[in-house]
Amino acid sequence: MTRGKHSSGYDDYEDYDDGYDDYYDDFDEDYPKPSSASKLPTSERKTLTQKATPKNKLWSCTVCTFENIEGAAVCDICGTSRFQASTQSKPSNESSAKKVISGEKGSTVKQKASHEEKDLNTSSKDTQVNLDSMEMLNQATEKLKGVDIKTETEKGKHRREPCPPLDTYEPEEWMLETFKQESKQLLHLAIVGHVDAGKSTLMGRLLHILGQVSKKEMHKYEREAKQSGKGSFSYAWVLDESSEERARGITMTVAVAQFETPKFHIVVLDSPGHKDFVPNMISGASQADAAVLVIDACTGAFEAGMEGEGQGVGQTKEHTQLVRSFGVEQLVVAVNKMDAVEYSEDRFNAIKTSLRPFLKHCGFKESGIRWIPLSAMENENLVTQPVNGQMLWQVSCFPVF
Repeated sequence: MTRGKHSSGYDDYEDYDDGYDDYYDDFDEDYPKPSSASKLPTSERKTLTQKATPKNKLWSCTVCTFENIEGAAVCDICGTSRFQASTQSKPSNESSAKKVISGEKGSTVKQKASHEEKDLNTSSKDTQVNLDSMEMLNQATEKLKGVDIKTETEKGKHRREPCPPLDTYEPEEWMLETFKQESKQLLHLAIVGHVDAGKSTLMGRLLHILGQVSKKEMHKYEREAKQSGKGSFSYAWVLDESSEERARGITMTVAVAQFETPKFHIVVLDSPGHKDFVPNMISGASQADAAVLVIDACTGAFEAGMEGEGQGVGQTKEHTQLVRSFGVEQLVVAVNKMDAVEYSEDRFNAIKTSLRPFLKHCGFKESGIRWIPLSAMENENLVTQPVNGQMLWQVSCFPVF
């Protein structure tokens, strides 16, 4: 088999590193050459090292025999001078060593004695404290022996007085305020009747007397009514608040007001009496628990409310039938404007005789009807009994509110 020649110019693989060795031989001079000692055996190298490094010299203290370094002038243990120790003899060194040792032992004994003395003082103090506490405990025990625990406990207790019987209990005033308010019965009172019978005037005067309308407000209503030429409508304006109602002089909507009596909390529903506002009257009458039927005692006015003005039934009859249809069973018949007929008892009895059969026909019982003659403008028989001599016959008809 013939050998081939490679592209590098070398034959076979034997001489491929010839150029590599020649290339790196140029740089051998830069590196330090190994010393001759490194070429020696290990045992010989150690001997040379020991000779080269001198051993540290030490001197021994003649008192405590401690080996100090060469540069130390005084012993590190006992403090003996190096040169002083060397001049002394051996027996003297031994005696001094004994003295030092005895001095150390003496100091140790003194320290131990001081510690034992401190411990003794501490223990004596603790013993004294324990004795004092035991003495105090014995004194307290002697005191407790002469004390009756049951008697002292009863003395310390708060003795409660026996409660009064329930029959004699009387609540205080502040306890009854809420009870009184809750105990009052709520009563919705509808004010019905023919137009111009004086319903709003009657209620306005009643609210003013009961203090629901102040004097300042009432004075304002009187001044405004006189300025508009309707001085007699001043009390009606307490409930008729809209400008249209005041201009036309009639009630158009249901006015609401409230006042209290010793028995009831009354909500007043002042209903319109004109036939054009019957739907508004129905909305107020449907909420009523009781009703006040206001009658005009003037001649011809009562008859107009019963028969109407050529148009069938008047508003007195119509309103009475409506309130009864809503379940109202208690009715107050207030015969108003008695001052216009000079408080005539005959006129009152005539109205009563004419109206009673109709009320029975509507379903009202005689026990559920009260007849009250009064005058709203003159404040007769509204809240207090009449004092006018012409009204003495009305005492039996005093209101029940």
